[in-house]
Amino acid sequence: QEENILKELEANSPELAKQVKEKLYTFEDVLGLDQKEMRILINRIGDDNCLSIALRGAGDELRNHFLSAMSRNRATEIMDMMEVRGKLTLREIGDARNVIVNLVRELEEEGTIFVKKDGEEYI
Repeated sequence: QEENILKELEANSPELAKQVKEKLYTFEDVLGLDQKEMRILINRIGDDNCLSIALRGAGDELRNHFLSAMSRNRATEIMDMMEVRGKLTLREIGDARNVIVNLVRELEEEGTIFVKKDGEEYI
């Protein structure tokens, strides 16, 4: 839903779209978290069911970013959950991803993590 709005905005007003994107968080923003921050996020998620739903249909890079930040056993469990689960609606996947995005927002507001965007380097 957010992505469709952003695409429409980009087509009509690229500069405004850029400004809005800077204010929004997306599921892909977790790629800007380092391994320590990913572990904090994953521990805060706590619900492997939510995580397995959110990772359904995610690209390899994003899925591996999550899985490499957790124990091998937990990563295997989540992969198994993804394999045995039946079909999911895009809404179910979107809802699970929104839970994670909201946690990212909360953790950044707390100062626990720092979301790096647009490939910028930070020191």
